[in-house]
Amino acid sequence: MSLEVLFNKTENLHENVQFDRVAKHLISFFKAQEWDGLLIGNPFNEDYPRFRADAILLYTNGLIIIDFKDYKGEIIMPVNDDEFRTKPWFINTSDGNCIKIEAGNNHTNPYKQLDRYRGVLKGVVQDDGLLRYVLDTKKICALNVFSGPITQNRETSRTVPYYQLKSELDLHTFLNQYASPNKFEIPVADKFKLLFPAKEWSGDLRIEADDYYAKPKTQHQVIDKNIVPALQEFYANDESGILLLESMSQKLRDKWMVMVNSYALENGTPETDIWCHSSRIARKVNLRTHFDVVSLYSVIYGGKYYNVKKEDETLEADPEKGQEESELEQEIIGLKSDTDIDDNATIIIPEAHLVSRSLHQTDLMKFGTGRLLEDLIQFLRLKQTNRKIIFIGDPYMLSYGRVEDCALNVDALNELYPEGNIFNYRHTPEKQVTDVELLKTRKALGNAIDQNYFNNLSYQFDASLHFAKHDDGLNCINSWFSQPLEDEPKQAVLFFSKKDARTTNLYIKKNIIKSGKALAVNDLLLLNNNINIPDNTGLGVPTKAVNGTYLLVKEVKEQIPETITKRNNELVADLIFRRLRVQLLGNTASTDAEIIVLENYLDKIEELSQKELVAFKIFINKRLSEAKKRYPFEDSQEYKNLHYDKDFNEALRKIRTWKKQDEGGEKVLKKDLKKYEVKRNKIERAYKKLYSNNLLMTLRKNDAFINAALVNYGWAITVHKSVGSNFENVLFKATQQEGSGISNASYFRWFYSGLTAASSQLHILNPVTITPFDNCTFIDEATVNENLEFIELYPNLSFEHEDVPTFIEKLVFEELNHNSLLAVKYLLNELEGYTLMSIQKITAYLIKVTLCSSNNQESILAINNKGNQEVSSIRVERSTENNSENINKAIRRLFKRAKEINYPKDFRREIYKNWEYKLQNQKCNLFLQQSHQNEDRFTVTRDNHIVNFNLRYTVGERNYGFFSSLTIKEKSSDEIVDIIKSLIKK
Repeated sequence: MSLEVLFNKTENLHENVQFDRVAKHLISFFKAQEWDGLLIGNPFNEDYPRFRADAILLYTNGLIIIDFKDYKGEIIMPVNDDEFRTKPWFINTSDGNCIKIEAGNNHTNPYKQLDRYRGVLKGVVQDDGLLRYVLDTKKICALNVFSGPITQNRETSRTVPYYQLKSELDLHTFLNQYASPNKFEIPVADKFKLLFPAKEWSGDLRIEADDYYAKPKTQHQVIDKNIVPALQEFYANDESGILLLESMSQKLRDKWMVMVNSYALENGTPETDIWCHSSRIARKVNLRTHFDVVSLYSVIYGGKYYNVKKEDETLEADPEKGQEESELEQEIIGLKSDTDIDDNATIIIPEAHLVSRSLHQTDLMKFGTGRLLEDLIQFLRLKQTNRKIIFIGDPYMLSYGRVEDCALNVDALNELYPEGNIFNYRHTPEKQVTDVELLKTRKALGNAIDQNYFNNLSYQFDASLHFAKHDDGLNCINSWFSQPLEDEPKQAVLFFSKKDARTTNLYIKKNIIKSGKALAVNDLLLLNNNINIPDNTGLGVPTKAVNGTYLLVKEVKEQIPETITKRNNELVADLIFRRLRVQLLGNTASTDAEIIVLENYLDKIEELSQKELVAFKIFINKRLSEAKKRYPFEDSQEYKNLHYDKDFNEALRKIRTWKKQDEGGEKVLKKDLKKYEVKRNKIERAYKKLYSNNLLMTLRKNDAFINAALVNYGWAITVHKSVGSNFENVLFKATQQEGSGISNASYFRWFYSGLTAASSQLHILNPVTITPFDNCTFIDEATVNENLEFIELYPNLSFEHEDVPTFIEKLVFEELNHNSLLAVKYLLNELEGYTLMSIQKITAYLIKVTLCSSNNQESILAINNKGNQEVSSIRVERSTENNSENINKAIRRLFKRAKEINYPKDFRREIYKNWEYKLQNQKCNLFLQQSHQNEDRFTVTRDNHIVNFNLRYTVGERNYGFFSSLTIKEKSSDEIVDIIKSLIKK
């Protein structure tokens, strides 16, 4: 009789200390009680990452999940039972403080936290072929253990009878009194040890009691004021919805993740979850924020056959597929059940730009429909629940699939979630004087993507952004990679194509680290799939290595060839496996490991040929067949479950009855026998399929060959592979492949993603520049005309969205042109000491206005709209010479201001403003005379010299944003023509 204690160390000191203290006391207590038990501290299963209880205790009296709380004092819980579940709890400490009891980062109170863990554990039990038949999930106890001592303002709610909270001092009494049908049995304990592997608890720690266990008061999370309106609107009702929060700043996005998590819990959400694209990305977000972040794939995929009789029983069973057909069959991983997720939960998805509904699958395997975003929306059942999703991402980054299918694309979400509540906020950073050039370039690219203008790409270089020549690039890789790495690389070389990356990797092997062509010690490898590395010593636990993990080769061992043939001995392909000892860089849990890699993948450019894929599928089936011989169906739990199945036994009974009646000479119908046999066969086949799937899942975790690592060299990678990673220094080849266009969104996103991979310095090889004048032709066929006169043309005046002031309306006695009346207002603004005397309508197109100056002299003005509603001209009809000059100056100022306002609002605006500045420095004046579709007309003057020219630009969707020609139309001399020509130089 004893208590077996296993333990995985956590990052939280109080949990480790509390577990050690409790475990130490329970060992002696169990011995005295003569109880058997299993205590697992910090249990974790990669297939159920949402289960994060502090401990599981299976013992003589029942099964308990435990969460430790390091508090003492009076616990204040809501009196109302509904609020007991959903509202925060507080504790009055001995020094008079009242503080909130934290329930992890994702729950409103300790009950809600443990209730979530219990829900996940129910799913674990239901998924397992043994546990679901021997454990009653309704009677799994959830227990909060407070360091204490504690008192309570109320008992726990009677609506949750299998939830309790106790202090450490009361734990022994509770364990003695507790009773449930979930008794300790060795097979059940062994199953839990397989599901939640952990190391043997050392038990030799000296624990000193702490006088004060209560945590300091948690700081209230300050919410970014920019996103508050979006959050307020999003949480204004309890209905389901989707909120997009977008920013190019990773630091800001990480802050938002923490902020919205707190905001959700403080505004009625009972629990939150943080999921992201993959285990690799989850690990990186976790390292940056210290929040529990898990992979979407591990949360939503891996569904089991909950009902093995789901097949259509009206159809006759098909014969089992032949081996040749099954060799090519794609394995589909189904969706899990969402029953353990609260119907009012908020799901936060950081780095959401990586989540896409584009089809992603291999010939061997497909997760769900192969469309991650689509499966996520289906899994969460937004239309049937009140769940909310908050996608946080970079709107300019590459996605895993088409940009249009990204989770940040509102159109894609509207299709997947029609008529749903979708809200959006984008943070657009302003240019700052302190911005380094790397950041300036990223901002310029983001702005270009927003504006849909891909006509300008230029660089200024500083300490953050270096121009690298060929030899500079060689110097970088030599200084970065000449010594074996001891940790994850802080430098990377980025390319567009896998072929270029491989070429550079082989160059580094041969010339920098001098390890030759074949796999060798000190080679840096990058993992391209998720693998489980079994512990062969028996002392540790399996290690999970995720896609994107860097491996340093420590020892190259034997090669293991496998010749794969079909049943007729026809050769399919040779698979070459290699055993390696590697160091997992960046993995603190296990630094060295022995793995098997598939060299076919390493020898290619990150892919297997079609024949190799088929060969690998045949190889998997072969290993599965061998496993079935070692662990036959008749010895499996699924076989036992089949013979417990009521419908199966009913079918067998009816078959026996039919045969007995037939042998006894009774009249029976053969179609009845056929119907019973079809039903029996379908149920049996479903259990066999479940047996086969479960056995294959076990092999995928434990068979080193099926679990072979797909690796490539890791010094140089593609930009697509770098997405989600961050390096201090990057060498970036900015060109793609021959013939690739650069004046498009695809190139700008790719280029932006490459720049984003660098946190400190980026060395750019072959930077390409783009200007709006790349294909602009300069044409000067005009002859000199010394008599050319300058006539400045002004645009019409329009004031569509303004009201006429009251002092003007008082002088209007009939319907007059709206713009003409507002022109009077703005003209008076330009004049000092003038008052409005009268307004007279002459025609629908002309009004006359009388003004009086400060010296009581009247002036009459004619305002013409020429029938187009806009004011075309204002002229002085009668006035004194002095007043006439003042009024004409005011008229010119009014039209000039309108001209500036009417500058093109597209990409041309900044260019023309820049021209004005450049020309002024050369004592020239630029006048935009007229704008037409495809063409703008200008005049440039200096002293008495005049040049009129036309500038044509493209308006087609594919090449919008570029100028095609600048044509000199008239000139009084050649003096300033060269200055104009210089404006369009690259």
